[in-house]
Amino acid sequence: MRILAPILLAGVATATSAAVILNESFESDPFAHGWSVHGDTNLFHWDATNQYLRVVWDSSRTNSFCHLPLNTLLTRADSFEAAFDVWLEDIAIGTTAGKPDTFPLAVSVFNLAEAQRTNLFIGSGVTASGAGIRSAMEFNYFPTAGFGETFAAIAVSATPTNYTQFKFHHDYPTPLTTGIWHRITLAYSATNQQLVLTKTRAGLPYGAAQTVTLDAVFGDFLLDTVAISSYSDKIGRGSLLAHGVIDNLSLTLPEPPIADLTLILTNGSPAQVRFLSQTGWDYALERGTQPGDWSAASAALPGNGNWMTLMDTNTPADRAFYRVSANRP
Repeated sequence: MRILAPILLAGVATATSAAVILNESFESDPFAHGWSVHGDTNLFHWDATNQYLRVVWDSSRTNSFCHLPLNTLLTRADSFEAAFDVWLEDIAIGTTAGKPDTFPLAVSVFNLAEAQRTNLFIGSGVTASGAGIRSAMEFNYFPTAGFGETFAAIAVSATPTNYTQFKFHHDYPTPLTTGIWHRITLAYSATNQQLVLTKTRAGLPYGAAQTVTLDAVFGDFLLDTVAISSYSDKIGRGSLLAHGVIDNLSLTLPEPPIADLTLILTNGSPAQVRFLSQTGWDYALERGTQPGDWSAASAALPGNGNWMTLMDTNTPADRAFYRVSANRP
């Protein structure tokens, strides 16, 4: 995935260099402003009356995600936070014949392309060529199957070849009580390489914080999507059926990779684009003579965390459209 910042030859576009804070209160239809569903659309419904998202976590169905793009790519070098309210009406395990064990209810920050793989199945292990999840940080809740109700913070690298790249921390026995609002916060700090899950119940601190530390052997990840995740129980011994709602989702993301974008036009000189860059990204200028028809107008250059200028040495005589692409190398 790459991030694109468009500009026009005839004008200037700017953006503010600051952390991005997204607040989704579900006061309006989320599917009208960026949310979409992969998989079974019947599992997710916007409740216009109560202004929240109704969710069915049903492991008997195909992998299904109600998701929103982050419009950036998060790696180990990027701190971020995701928080949301959850209310469960009911929850049960062993709801699929022959699968009596527990199974996770999940909310995820993950790589959408990885999550949409047809061979992704929870409970299948964590090999790079196998069916397990990759490139994800998640909140999981497991109803009890005899060992106590369990909250879990989970981090998985992009290539989890062994369990050193599948990190988790459990808090049990800690029930996600039906009929009560819980608030879940997943906060990842790039400074200390830790994912911390905290929670409240009815507005009061609840249970223990869970900390997952990424060590030197843990690989990188590329996260581009937040999702309410209903996983399939096709592989494994557990199953789940739960009904509930999600509300007041918030995301705090790093500064955008492209900010304060300015087009510089001088008679007789090539078109130039100046912007604030971020380290860890490669930037290139692209040109089109009409929208949707893009070609390279400059070589790709690594960001320096400061001002950058990209130049089109073949500026058309009449008109052109420009955009700057930012790619994770």
